Amino acid sequence: MYSALLSTLINGQGENVSIRSSRVLLLALSASLLAACNSGTSAPEVTLSGVLSLSRAGEAVAGATVKVGDTGPQTTTDASGHYTLNIPANSGAVALTFTKAGYASTRVENVDPASMPVVDEILQASLNPDLPSTPPTVTLDLADGATVGADDLKIQVKTTTASPDLNGPTSGIASLGVDAGSSGYLNAGRARAFVASLKGDDTFTLKASDIAAYSGNLDVHVAVYDFNGNRTHVIRHVKVAATSVAKAVVAPTDLSPTAITFADTATYGALGTSPLASSALKNFVKGDAATLKGLAVQRSGTLTPQAADSGTVMWVDVAFKYDPAAPLPRSFELYRSSDAQNYTRVLTATPAKVAQDDKGNYLIRDNSAQLTPGTRYTYRVRAVSDTATQDSAVTTVTPLGRYTITLGAPAQGSTGVETAPIFRWKTGGASDKEALLLLVLDRTQAEGKSFQWQSDVSGKTSAVYDNDGRALTPYLQPFHAYDWQMAGMTYNTDQTAFSIGADFFNALGIVSNPVKGGPVNEFVTGGY
Repeated sequence: MYSALLSTLINGQGENVSIRSSRVLLLALSASLLAACNSGTSAPEVTLSGVLSLSRAGEAVAGATVKVGDTGPQTTTDASGHYTLNIPANSGAVALTFTKAGYASTRVENVDPASMPVVDEILQASLNPDLPSTPPTVTLDLADGATVGADDLKIQVKTTTASPDLNGPTSGIASLGVDAGSSGYLNAGRARAFVASLKGDDTFTLKASDIAAYSGNLDVHVAVYDFNGNRTHVIRHVKVAATSVAKAVVAPTDLSPTAITFADTATYGALGTSPLASSALKNFVKGDAATLKGLAVQRSGTLTPQAADSGTVMWVDVAFKYDPAAPLPRSFELYRSSDAQNYTRVLTATPAKVAQDDKGNYLIRDNSAQLTPGTRYTYRVRAVSDTATQDSAVTTVTPLGRYTITLGAPAQGSTGVETAPIFRWKTGGASDKEALLLLVLDRTQAEGKSFQWQSDVSGKTSAVYDNDGRALTPYLQPFHAYDWQMAGMTYNTDQTAFSIGADFFNALGIVSNPVKGGPVNEFVTGGY
C-alpha cells in the first residue's frame, strides 16, 4: 500500500495531479505509517514482583531500590514493601539487587522470570555503616540442569567479601524449593542446611530423604551473609531423579489454622522452638496454662532475615490430619489464596518433615512476606503421589495486626505517687478478646521479691493497687522507687488468630525470653 502511495506522489496520475491531491496523499501516507507503528508488536515482557521485608515473616522495607543487573530497569518498593518490574521476556536468567541507605544490600542471582515470577527478599539494617554494603561474591559447584536425588546433595560454596578482615562471611543456608532462614520454628518443614560459622570454603549438605519430596524440576537456594548483614542468594535449577511413589493416597482432613502476630523481631522462647505453641495458646485462653508453661522451659530461637506490621513477625500454622492407616504420599503441599480462587504453593515437604506424632497429626507453617494483617486467607493441603493427588477441604484465617499497650499513670519518671495508686493504660489493635496482666516491680530498691503485684486486668483500662488482695503488701512503701508494665495479647472469638503485644517477664507463660516492645514506667512514691 505504501509503495502505491509513493508511486502516485512521485509519478503522478498522468499530468493532472494537483497540489491539494498531493497533500491528501501525503497525509494518508503519514497516517498509514503512524498506524503501522502503533499497531506493530512491541517486544514481549514478563513481570517480576515480590515483597521486601526486614526479616523472615517480619515488617516491610519501604523505599528500597530494586534493580535488574547492573544496567537494567529499576523500581522502588512501596509502603508495603511490594515491587513490580517489567523486563524483556528474552532476558533469560537475571540478577536482582536490593539497596537502601542505612541497610546492608541483598543480591539474588539466576532468577528465571518464566518459572519464578515472584521473588520475596529480605534486607537487614547495616550492623556498621562504615563497613561495606556490597553483597558477598558466592560461587557454587552445583550447575543448572544437574540431576540430584540419588544421594545426599553436597554443595561446595566459596565466599569472598569486601574488606574480608573486617567484614568476612558469617553464616549461610541451603534449602530446597523455597528460600529458608535459620529460625528453627519459622522454617519448620523446610528442607535446609544451616551453617552458623562460614570459613569461606564450606560444604552444605541437603539430605536425599528431603529431596525425595520432589520430582521433576527443583530450585535449590543458597544464601550467604557477611558480618555487616549483606546477603547473596544464589538459585540453581536442577532435576530430581526420584523414586516412583505410586500409591493411592487419601485427602488430608481436619485443617486447623492459627495466625500469630508477635511483637518481637529478634528472639522468643517457646513459640520459637515448638510446633505445639499454637494449640497451647488456644488452651491458655480456655484457662489451661499448663502446656504453655511446659513449653516455656525451652530455649529461644533467633529470627533471621518477610511483611508484617512494623515491629512484629507474623506467620500461619496449618495443622491437619492424615489417616495413619493410608499409604503415605511422596509429599504434602500447602497452598494459600487471598481470593479463594487463585492459589500459590507455599511449601512442599515430606511427611516426615512435618509430622507432629505417629498418630496422623501434621503441621505446615506459612511465613511468607505476602501475608498481610486483616486479609482473609484460604488454605488447602494436597497429598501428592506419582499417580494421583488428593486435596483437603479448605480452611480460612485472618491474621491480626500489631497489638499495642500504652501506659498512662503513673507516668514515666513521676514522683510523689500515692502508695495505693491507680494504674491506667490503653490498648490498640485489639481483636474480640484480650488477656492482660498488670505487673508492679520493686527492682531499683528491691528488698526480697522483685514482683510487688501481678493482677489479671483483662478487659479493663485501669486498676487500683492491690484491688484483688494479691499484692505482697497492701500499700507500696513510701518514698520508694518502683516500675510497672503490662503483659498482654489479643485474639479473635474462634481462637484462630493471636497478636502478642508484650510479655517481658513471661507472665503469660508463653515465652522463656522477653517479648520486646512492652513499655515500662518508673515512679517514686510519696509519703503516707
